[in-house]
Parts: sequence; C-alpha cells; structure tokens
Amino acid sequence: MKKIVALLLCGTLALTAFSGCSKKAKLKFDKIEDVRNGVEDALGKEYKHLKISDDIKITVPDELYTYQSKEKEPYFSGEDDPIIDKTISLLYDKEDFDEQKYPDDEIAYMPINIGTDDETYQLFNETKDEHVAINANGYVSMNSNEVFESQLIECDYVDNMQDDETYQNVLAAADPVMQEAVKLQSDFESQPYQFLKWQSESGNVFYEIYYAQLLDSAPYIPYGMESAFFDPMSSNSLQPRWHADRLEIWTDENYKVRGIHIDYIRDQEKSEQLEKIPTLDSVLNYLSKEIAPNMTLEITNIQLMYGLDNIEENVVPVWYIEFKSESEDVGEYNRVIVNCVTGNIASAINGTYDEHQG
Repeated sequence: MKKIVALLLCGTLALTAFSGCSKKAKLKFDKIEDVRNGVEDALGKEYKHLKISDDIKITVPDELYTYQSKEKEPYFSGEDDPIIDKTISLLYDKEDFDEQKYPDDEIAYMPINIGTDDETYQLFNETKDEHVAINANGYVSMNSNEVFESQLIECDYVDNMQDDETYQNVLAAADPVMQEAVKLQSDFESQPYQFLKWQSESGNVFYEIYYAQLLDSAPYIPYGMESAFFDPMSSNSLQPRWHADRLEIWTDENYKVRGIHIDYIRDQEKSEQLEKIPTLDSVLNYLSKEIAPNMTLEITNIQLMYGLDNIEENVVPVWYIEFKSESEDVGEYNRVIVNCVTGNIASAINGTYDEHQG
C-alpha cells in the first residue's frame, strides 16, 4: 500500500512541476575545513548559466561565529563635544563655517533632532562647496556637491588594482584619513574593497575607495540590498534583510581628499561558534539551477564575509556573490547573499529582490 501511495504522490508532483521525481537543488552543509578544501574544486567546475571569473580568491577562516549587536555609546554628548570638531577637521577647517570670518560666504548651521537619540549637527558652506552632517549614532557625511552629483565611469576590486599607480596615489592620500575616522568611531579594523572613478558634469574626475569593515579578519558585507526593488505582490518580507554599513572616501585628480561617508557602525558581541556552513559547490549549484535557470550570470566576486541579518537580528557568516547580468553596476544591483546559519538566500538581480530557502 505504501508503494502505491508513493507512486501516486510522484505522479502528482510530475503533473505539478513537469519534472518527475527529481529533487530541487539544496545547500549542503559541511565542516569548515572541508568547505575550505572544496573551494578550488568548486571554482574550477562548470555550472550551467554561470561564468566564473578566473581571478577570484576566497579565504575561509579557521573559525566562524555568530554575533549579537551590542548597544553602542552615542558618538558625541552634545554640541560642545570635542569629537565633533575632530570629525570636521578630518576634511575641513572648522572656521570655514564661521559667518564672522567669512561674511560673504553662504553659510548655514542646521542642528536637528536636538535632545533625541537622533541628534544631528549639520554645517554648510555653499560658497566653498563644503557640507557636514554628524549624527549621534556615528553617521558622518562630509562632501562637496560636485562629488555626489558625479557619474560612475569605472569600477574594479582593489585586489586587481595593486599595481595601478593611480590607485596607489589615491590610497596614500585617503587611507590615513579613513583610519583616523574609524578610530574616532570605535577603532575597528577596515580595508579597501573597491576602487571607483567618477566624473562630474563639469568634467572633473574623482576617485573613490570603498572600504569594508573587518570582523575577525573577515570583511563585513560592503553592499546590502538597500537599493533593490521589492515586489509588493511577492510573499517575501518587504524589509531589506541585508544592510551595509558604508565606508567611503573620495579624492580629486590631485589626490586631495574631497569627501568621506561613514554609516552607523555597530558593535558586536561573539555568540556561537559554527561547526558547519554551506559548501561553495552547493551554493553555486543552487544559483545555477534555482535562481538563474534562464539567465547567464558573469560572476565577478565570491567571498565568505559577515553580515547583519535584519530579520534574524544577528550577525552571521555569509557567502557573498557579485555578478553581472543585464545591469553592469556590480556595486549596487546584482548579488546573492547566503546566510550560512539558516540557508536563507537573498538575491538582487537587475535591482529586483527575492528570497529563497536553500
């Protein structure tokens, strides 16, 4: 009787899925050492619908953990906190916002949300094209409008740029400023991740280094899903599962720092050590068969990173994959993030968000 029931069930599945009794691709969890040993084989395999770049290098740490975000001290304690002036001096002379010293400049001082947890100080000198916003939760934005209104014209990973003279000159100017900035935050480690070239409407060129925060020597995800489109008809949550804490710095063609941006940086407390994570082969197999069966994806980057899962409310290791499809901007739109604890897979392809359970 059991065999008859099984055959009837299989027949029902065949009518539903038009694929007989074949199983869907699933993630395979294995010991971290075995996952590490299988990386090269996975990168050398062929997967339908996937083209994998030859220059991808993946590091799998010996130990991986989950983390819980900790309550963080406010970045400053009121308008007179010296850290505000120290932050401004990373890029500007505080006197540039002094109306008495520069009476002919268009200067504005706009504090907002004073007395709340979201207290923010804003200073603007439109004449000198200098803008500052510093928030109690650690958000810092200092930039010229010309930088932020520029168009992206080139983008590459810094691992591919080590012999590039322009990148080295930008790094020499930008890195001391970024390292001083993160010391003011909570003295965490960070490292360059991407190198970008921008051009303003007036034709001026700006260079940007996008940094990744480090957690146990592994990068924190540099790009989340903030820019993805959430289909209101989808059954998935409309809350972005993955956010990035952005760290960016710009220079001009003369290698003068012209902009800096730091999102709210969280503190983490180590929680549980992981014994097993998904293998790279099973992740790529799932991507090929379940997420992109009707597409061809050019995979440009694969890393084992950490990221904050906003739904699960913890920091976990993730497989982080960036690729090109119809959209060329690997920085914003095309990526897959795999939660190595739950097997949840979030994808953003051509700007559209989706979730899958591996």
